[in-house]
Amino acid sequence: MNKKFITFEGVDGTGKSTVAKAVAEKMGAFYLECPPDEFRPLKPKADAEYGPDARFQFYLAGNYRAAQLIAQMLKTKSVVCVWYIHATVAYHSVLLERDLNMNGHLILPSYIVYASADWKIIDQRLKERPNRGKYETIPFLKKVAAKYDELFHGRPNDVIKIDTGKESLDQLVERICQKAF
Repeated sequence: MNKKFITFEGVDGTGKSTVAKAVAEKMGAFYLECPPDEFRPLKPKADAEYGPDARFQFYLAGNYRAAQLIAQMLKTKSVVCVWYIHATVAYHSVLLERDLNMNGHLILPSYIVYASADWKIIDQRLKERPNRGKYETIPFLKKVAAKYDELFHGRPNDVIKIDTGKESLDQLVERICQKAF
């Protein structure tokens, strides 16, 4: 089996992490979240206190570090990553109110799993979180989803669209694994 790099993208509350962990387990792949662990202690501060430009730079730096880790991981097995450069671009294009481009110096995924769900389901999932973040409001997330739609428009070969409210976890995992692996 060729080693694959699969990213899971989509707004908060779509079930990306749940599905990604199940895919990684089934395929025996590494599981990685962006920003990587070494950035995690600063993430709450970046989200709460940094201005949009500084926040963008923080997440972009996380993507560069993740790319280094992914390159090392791919030497031994496939990698499943939740949030990567597409999330950084989608969220920060909305926050900065300007279009951002992806940098060509990052490892790009073999496949992108673009997760969505009904907005009522997303809102319910976010309400269940202990500390709902300021970027987890439905109006903001709808703008981010529109940016994701722009980024992934016309890409039927490398973007796998899933709706986590319409299929069971097992069905989603099976469909993703059949297409990506």
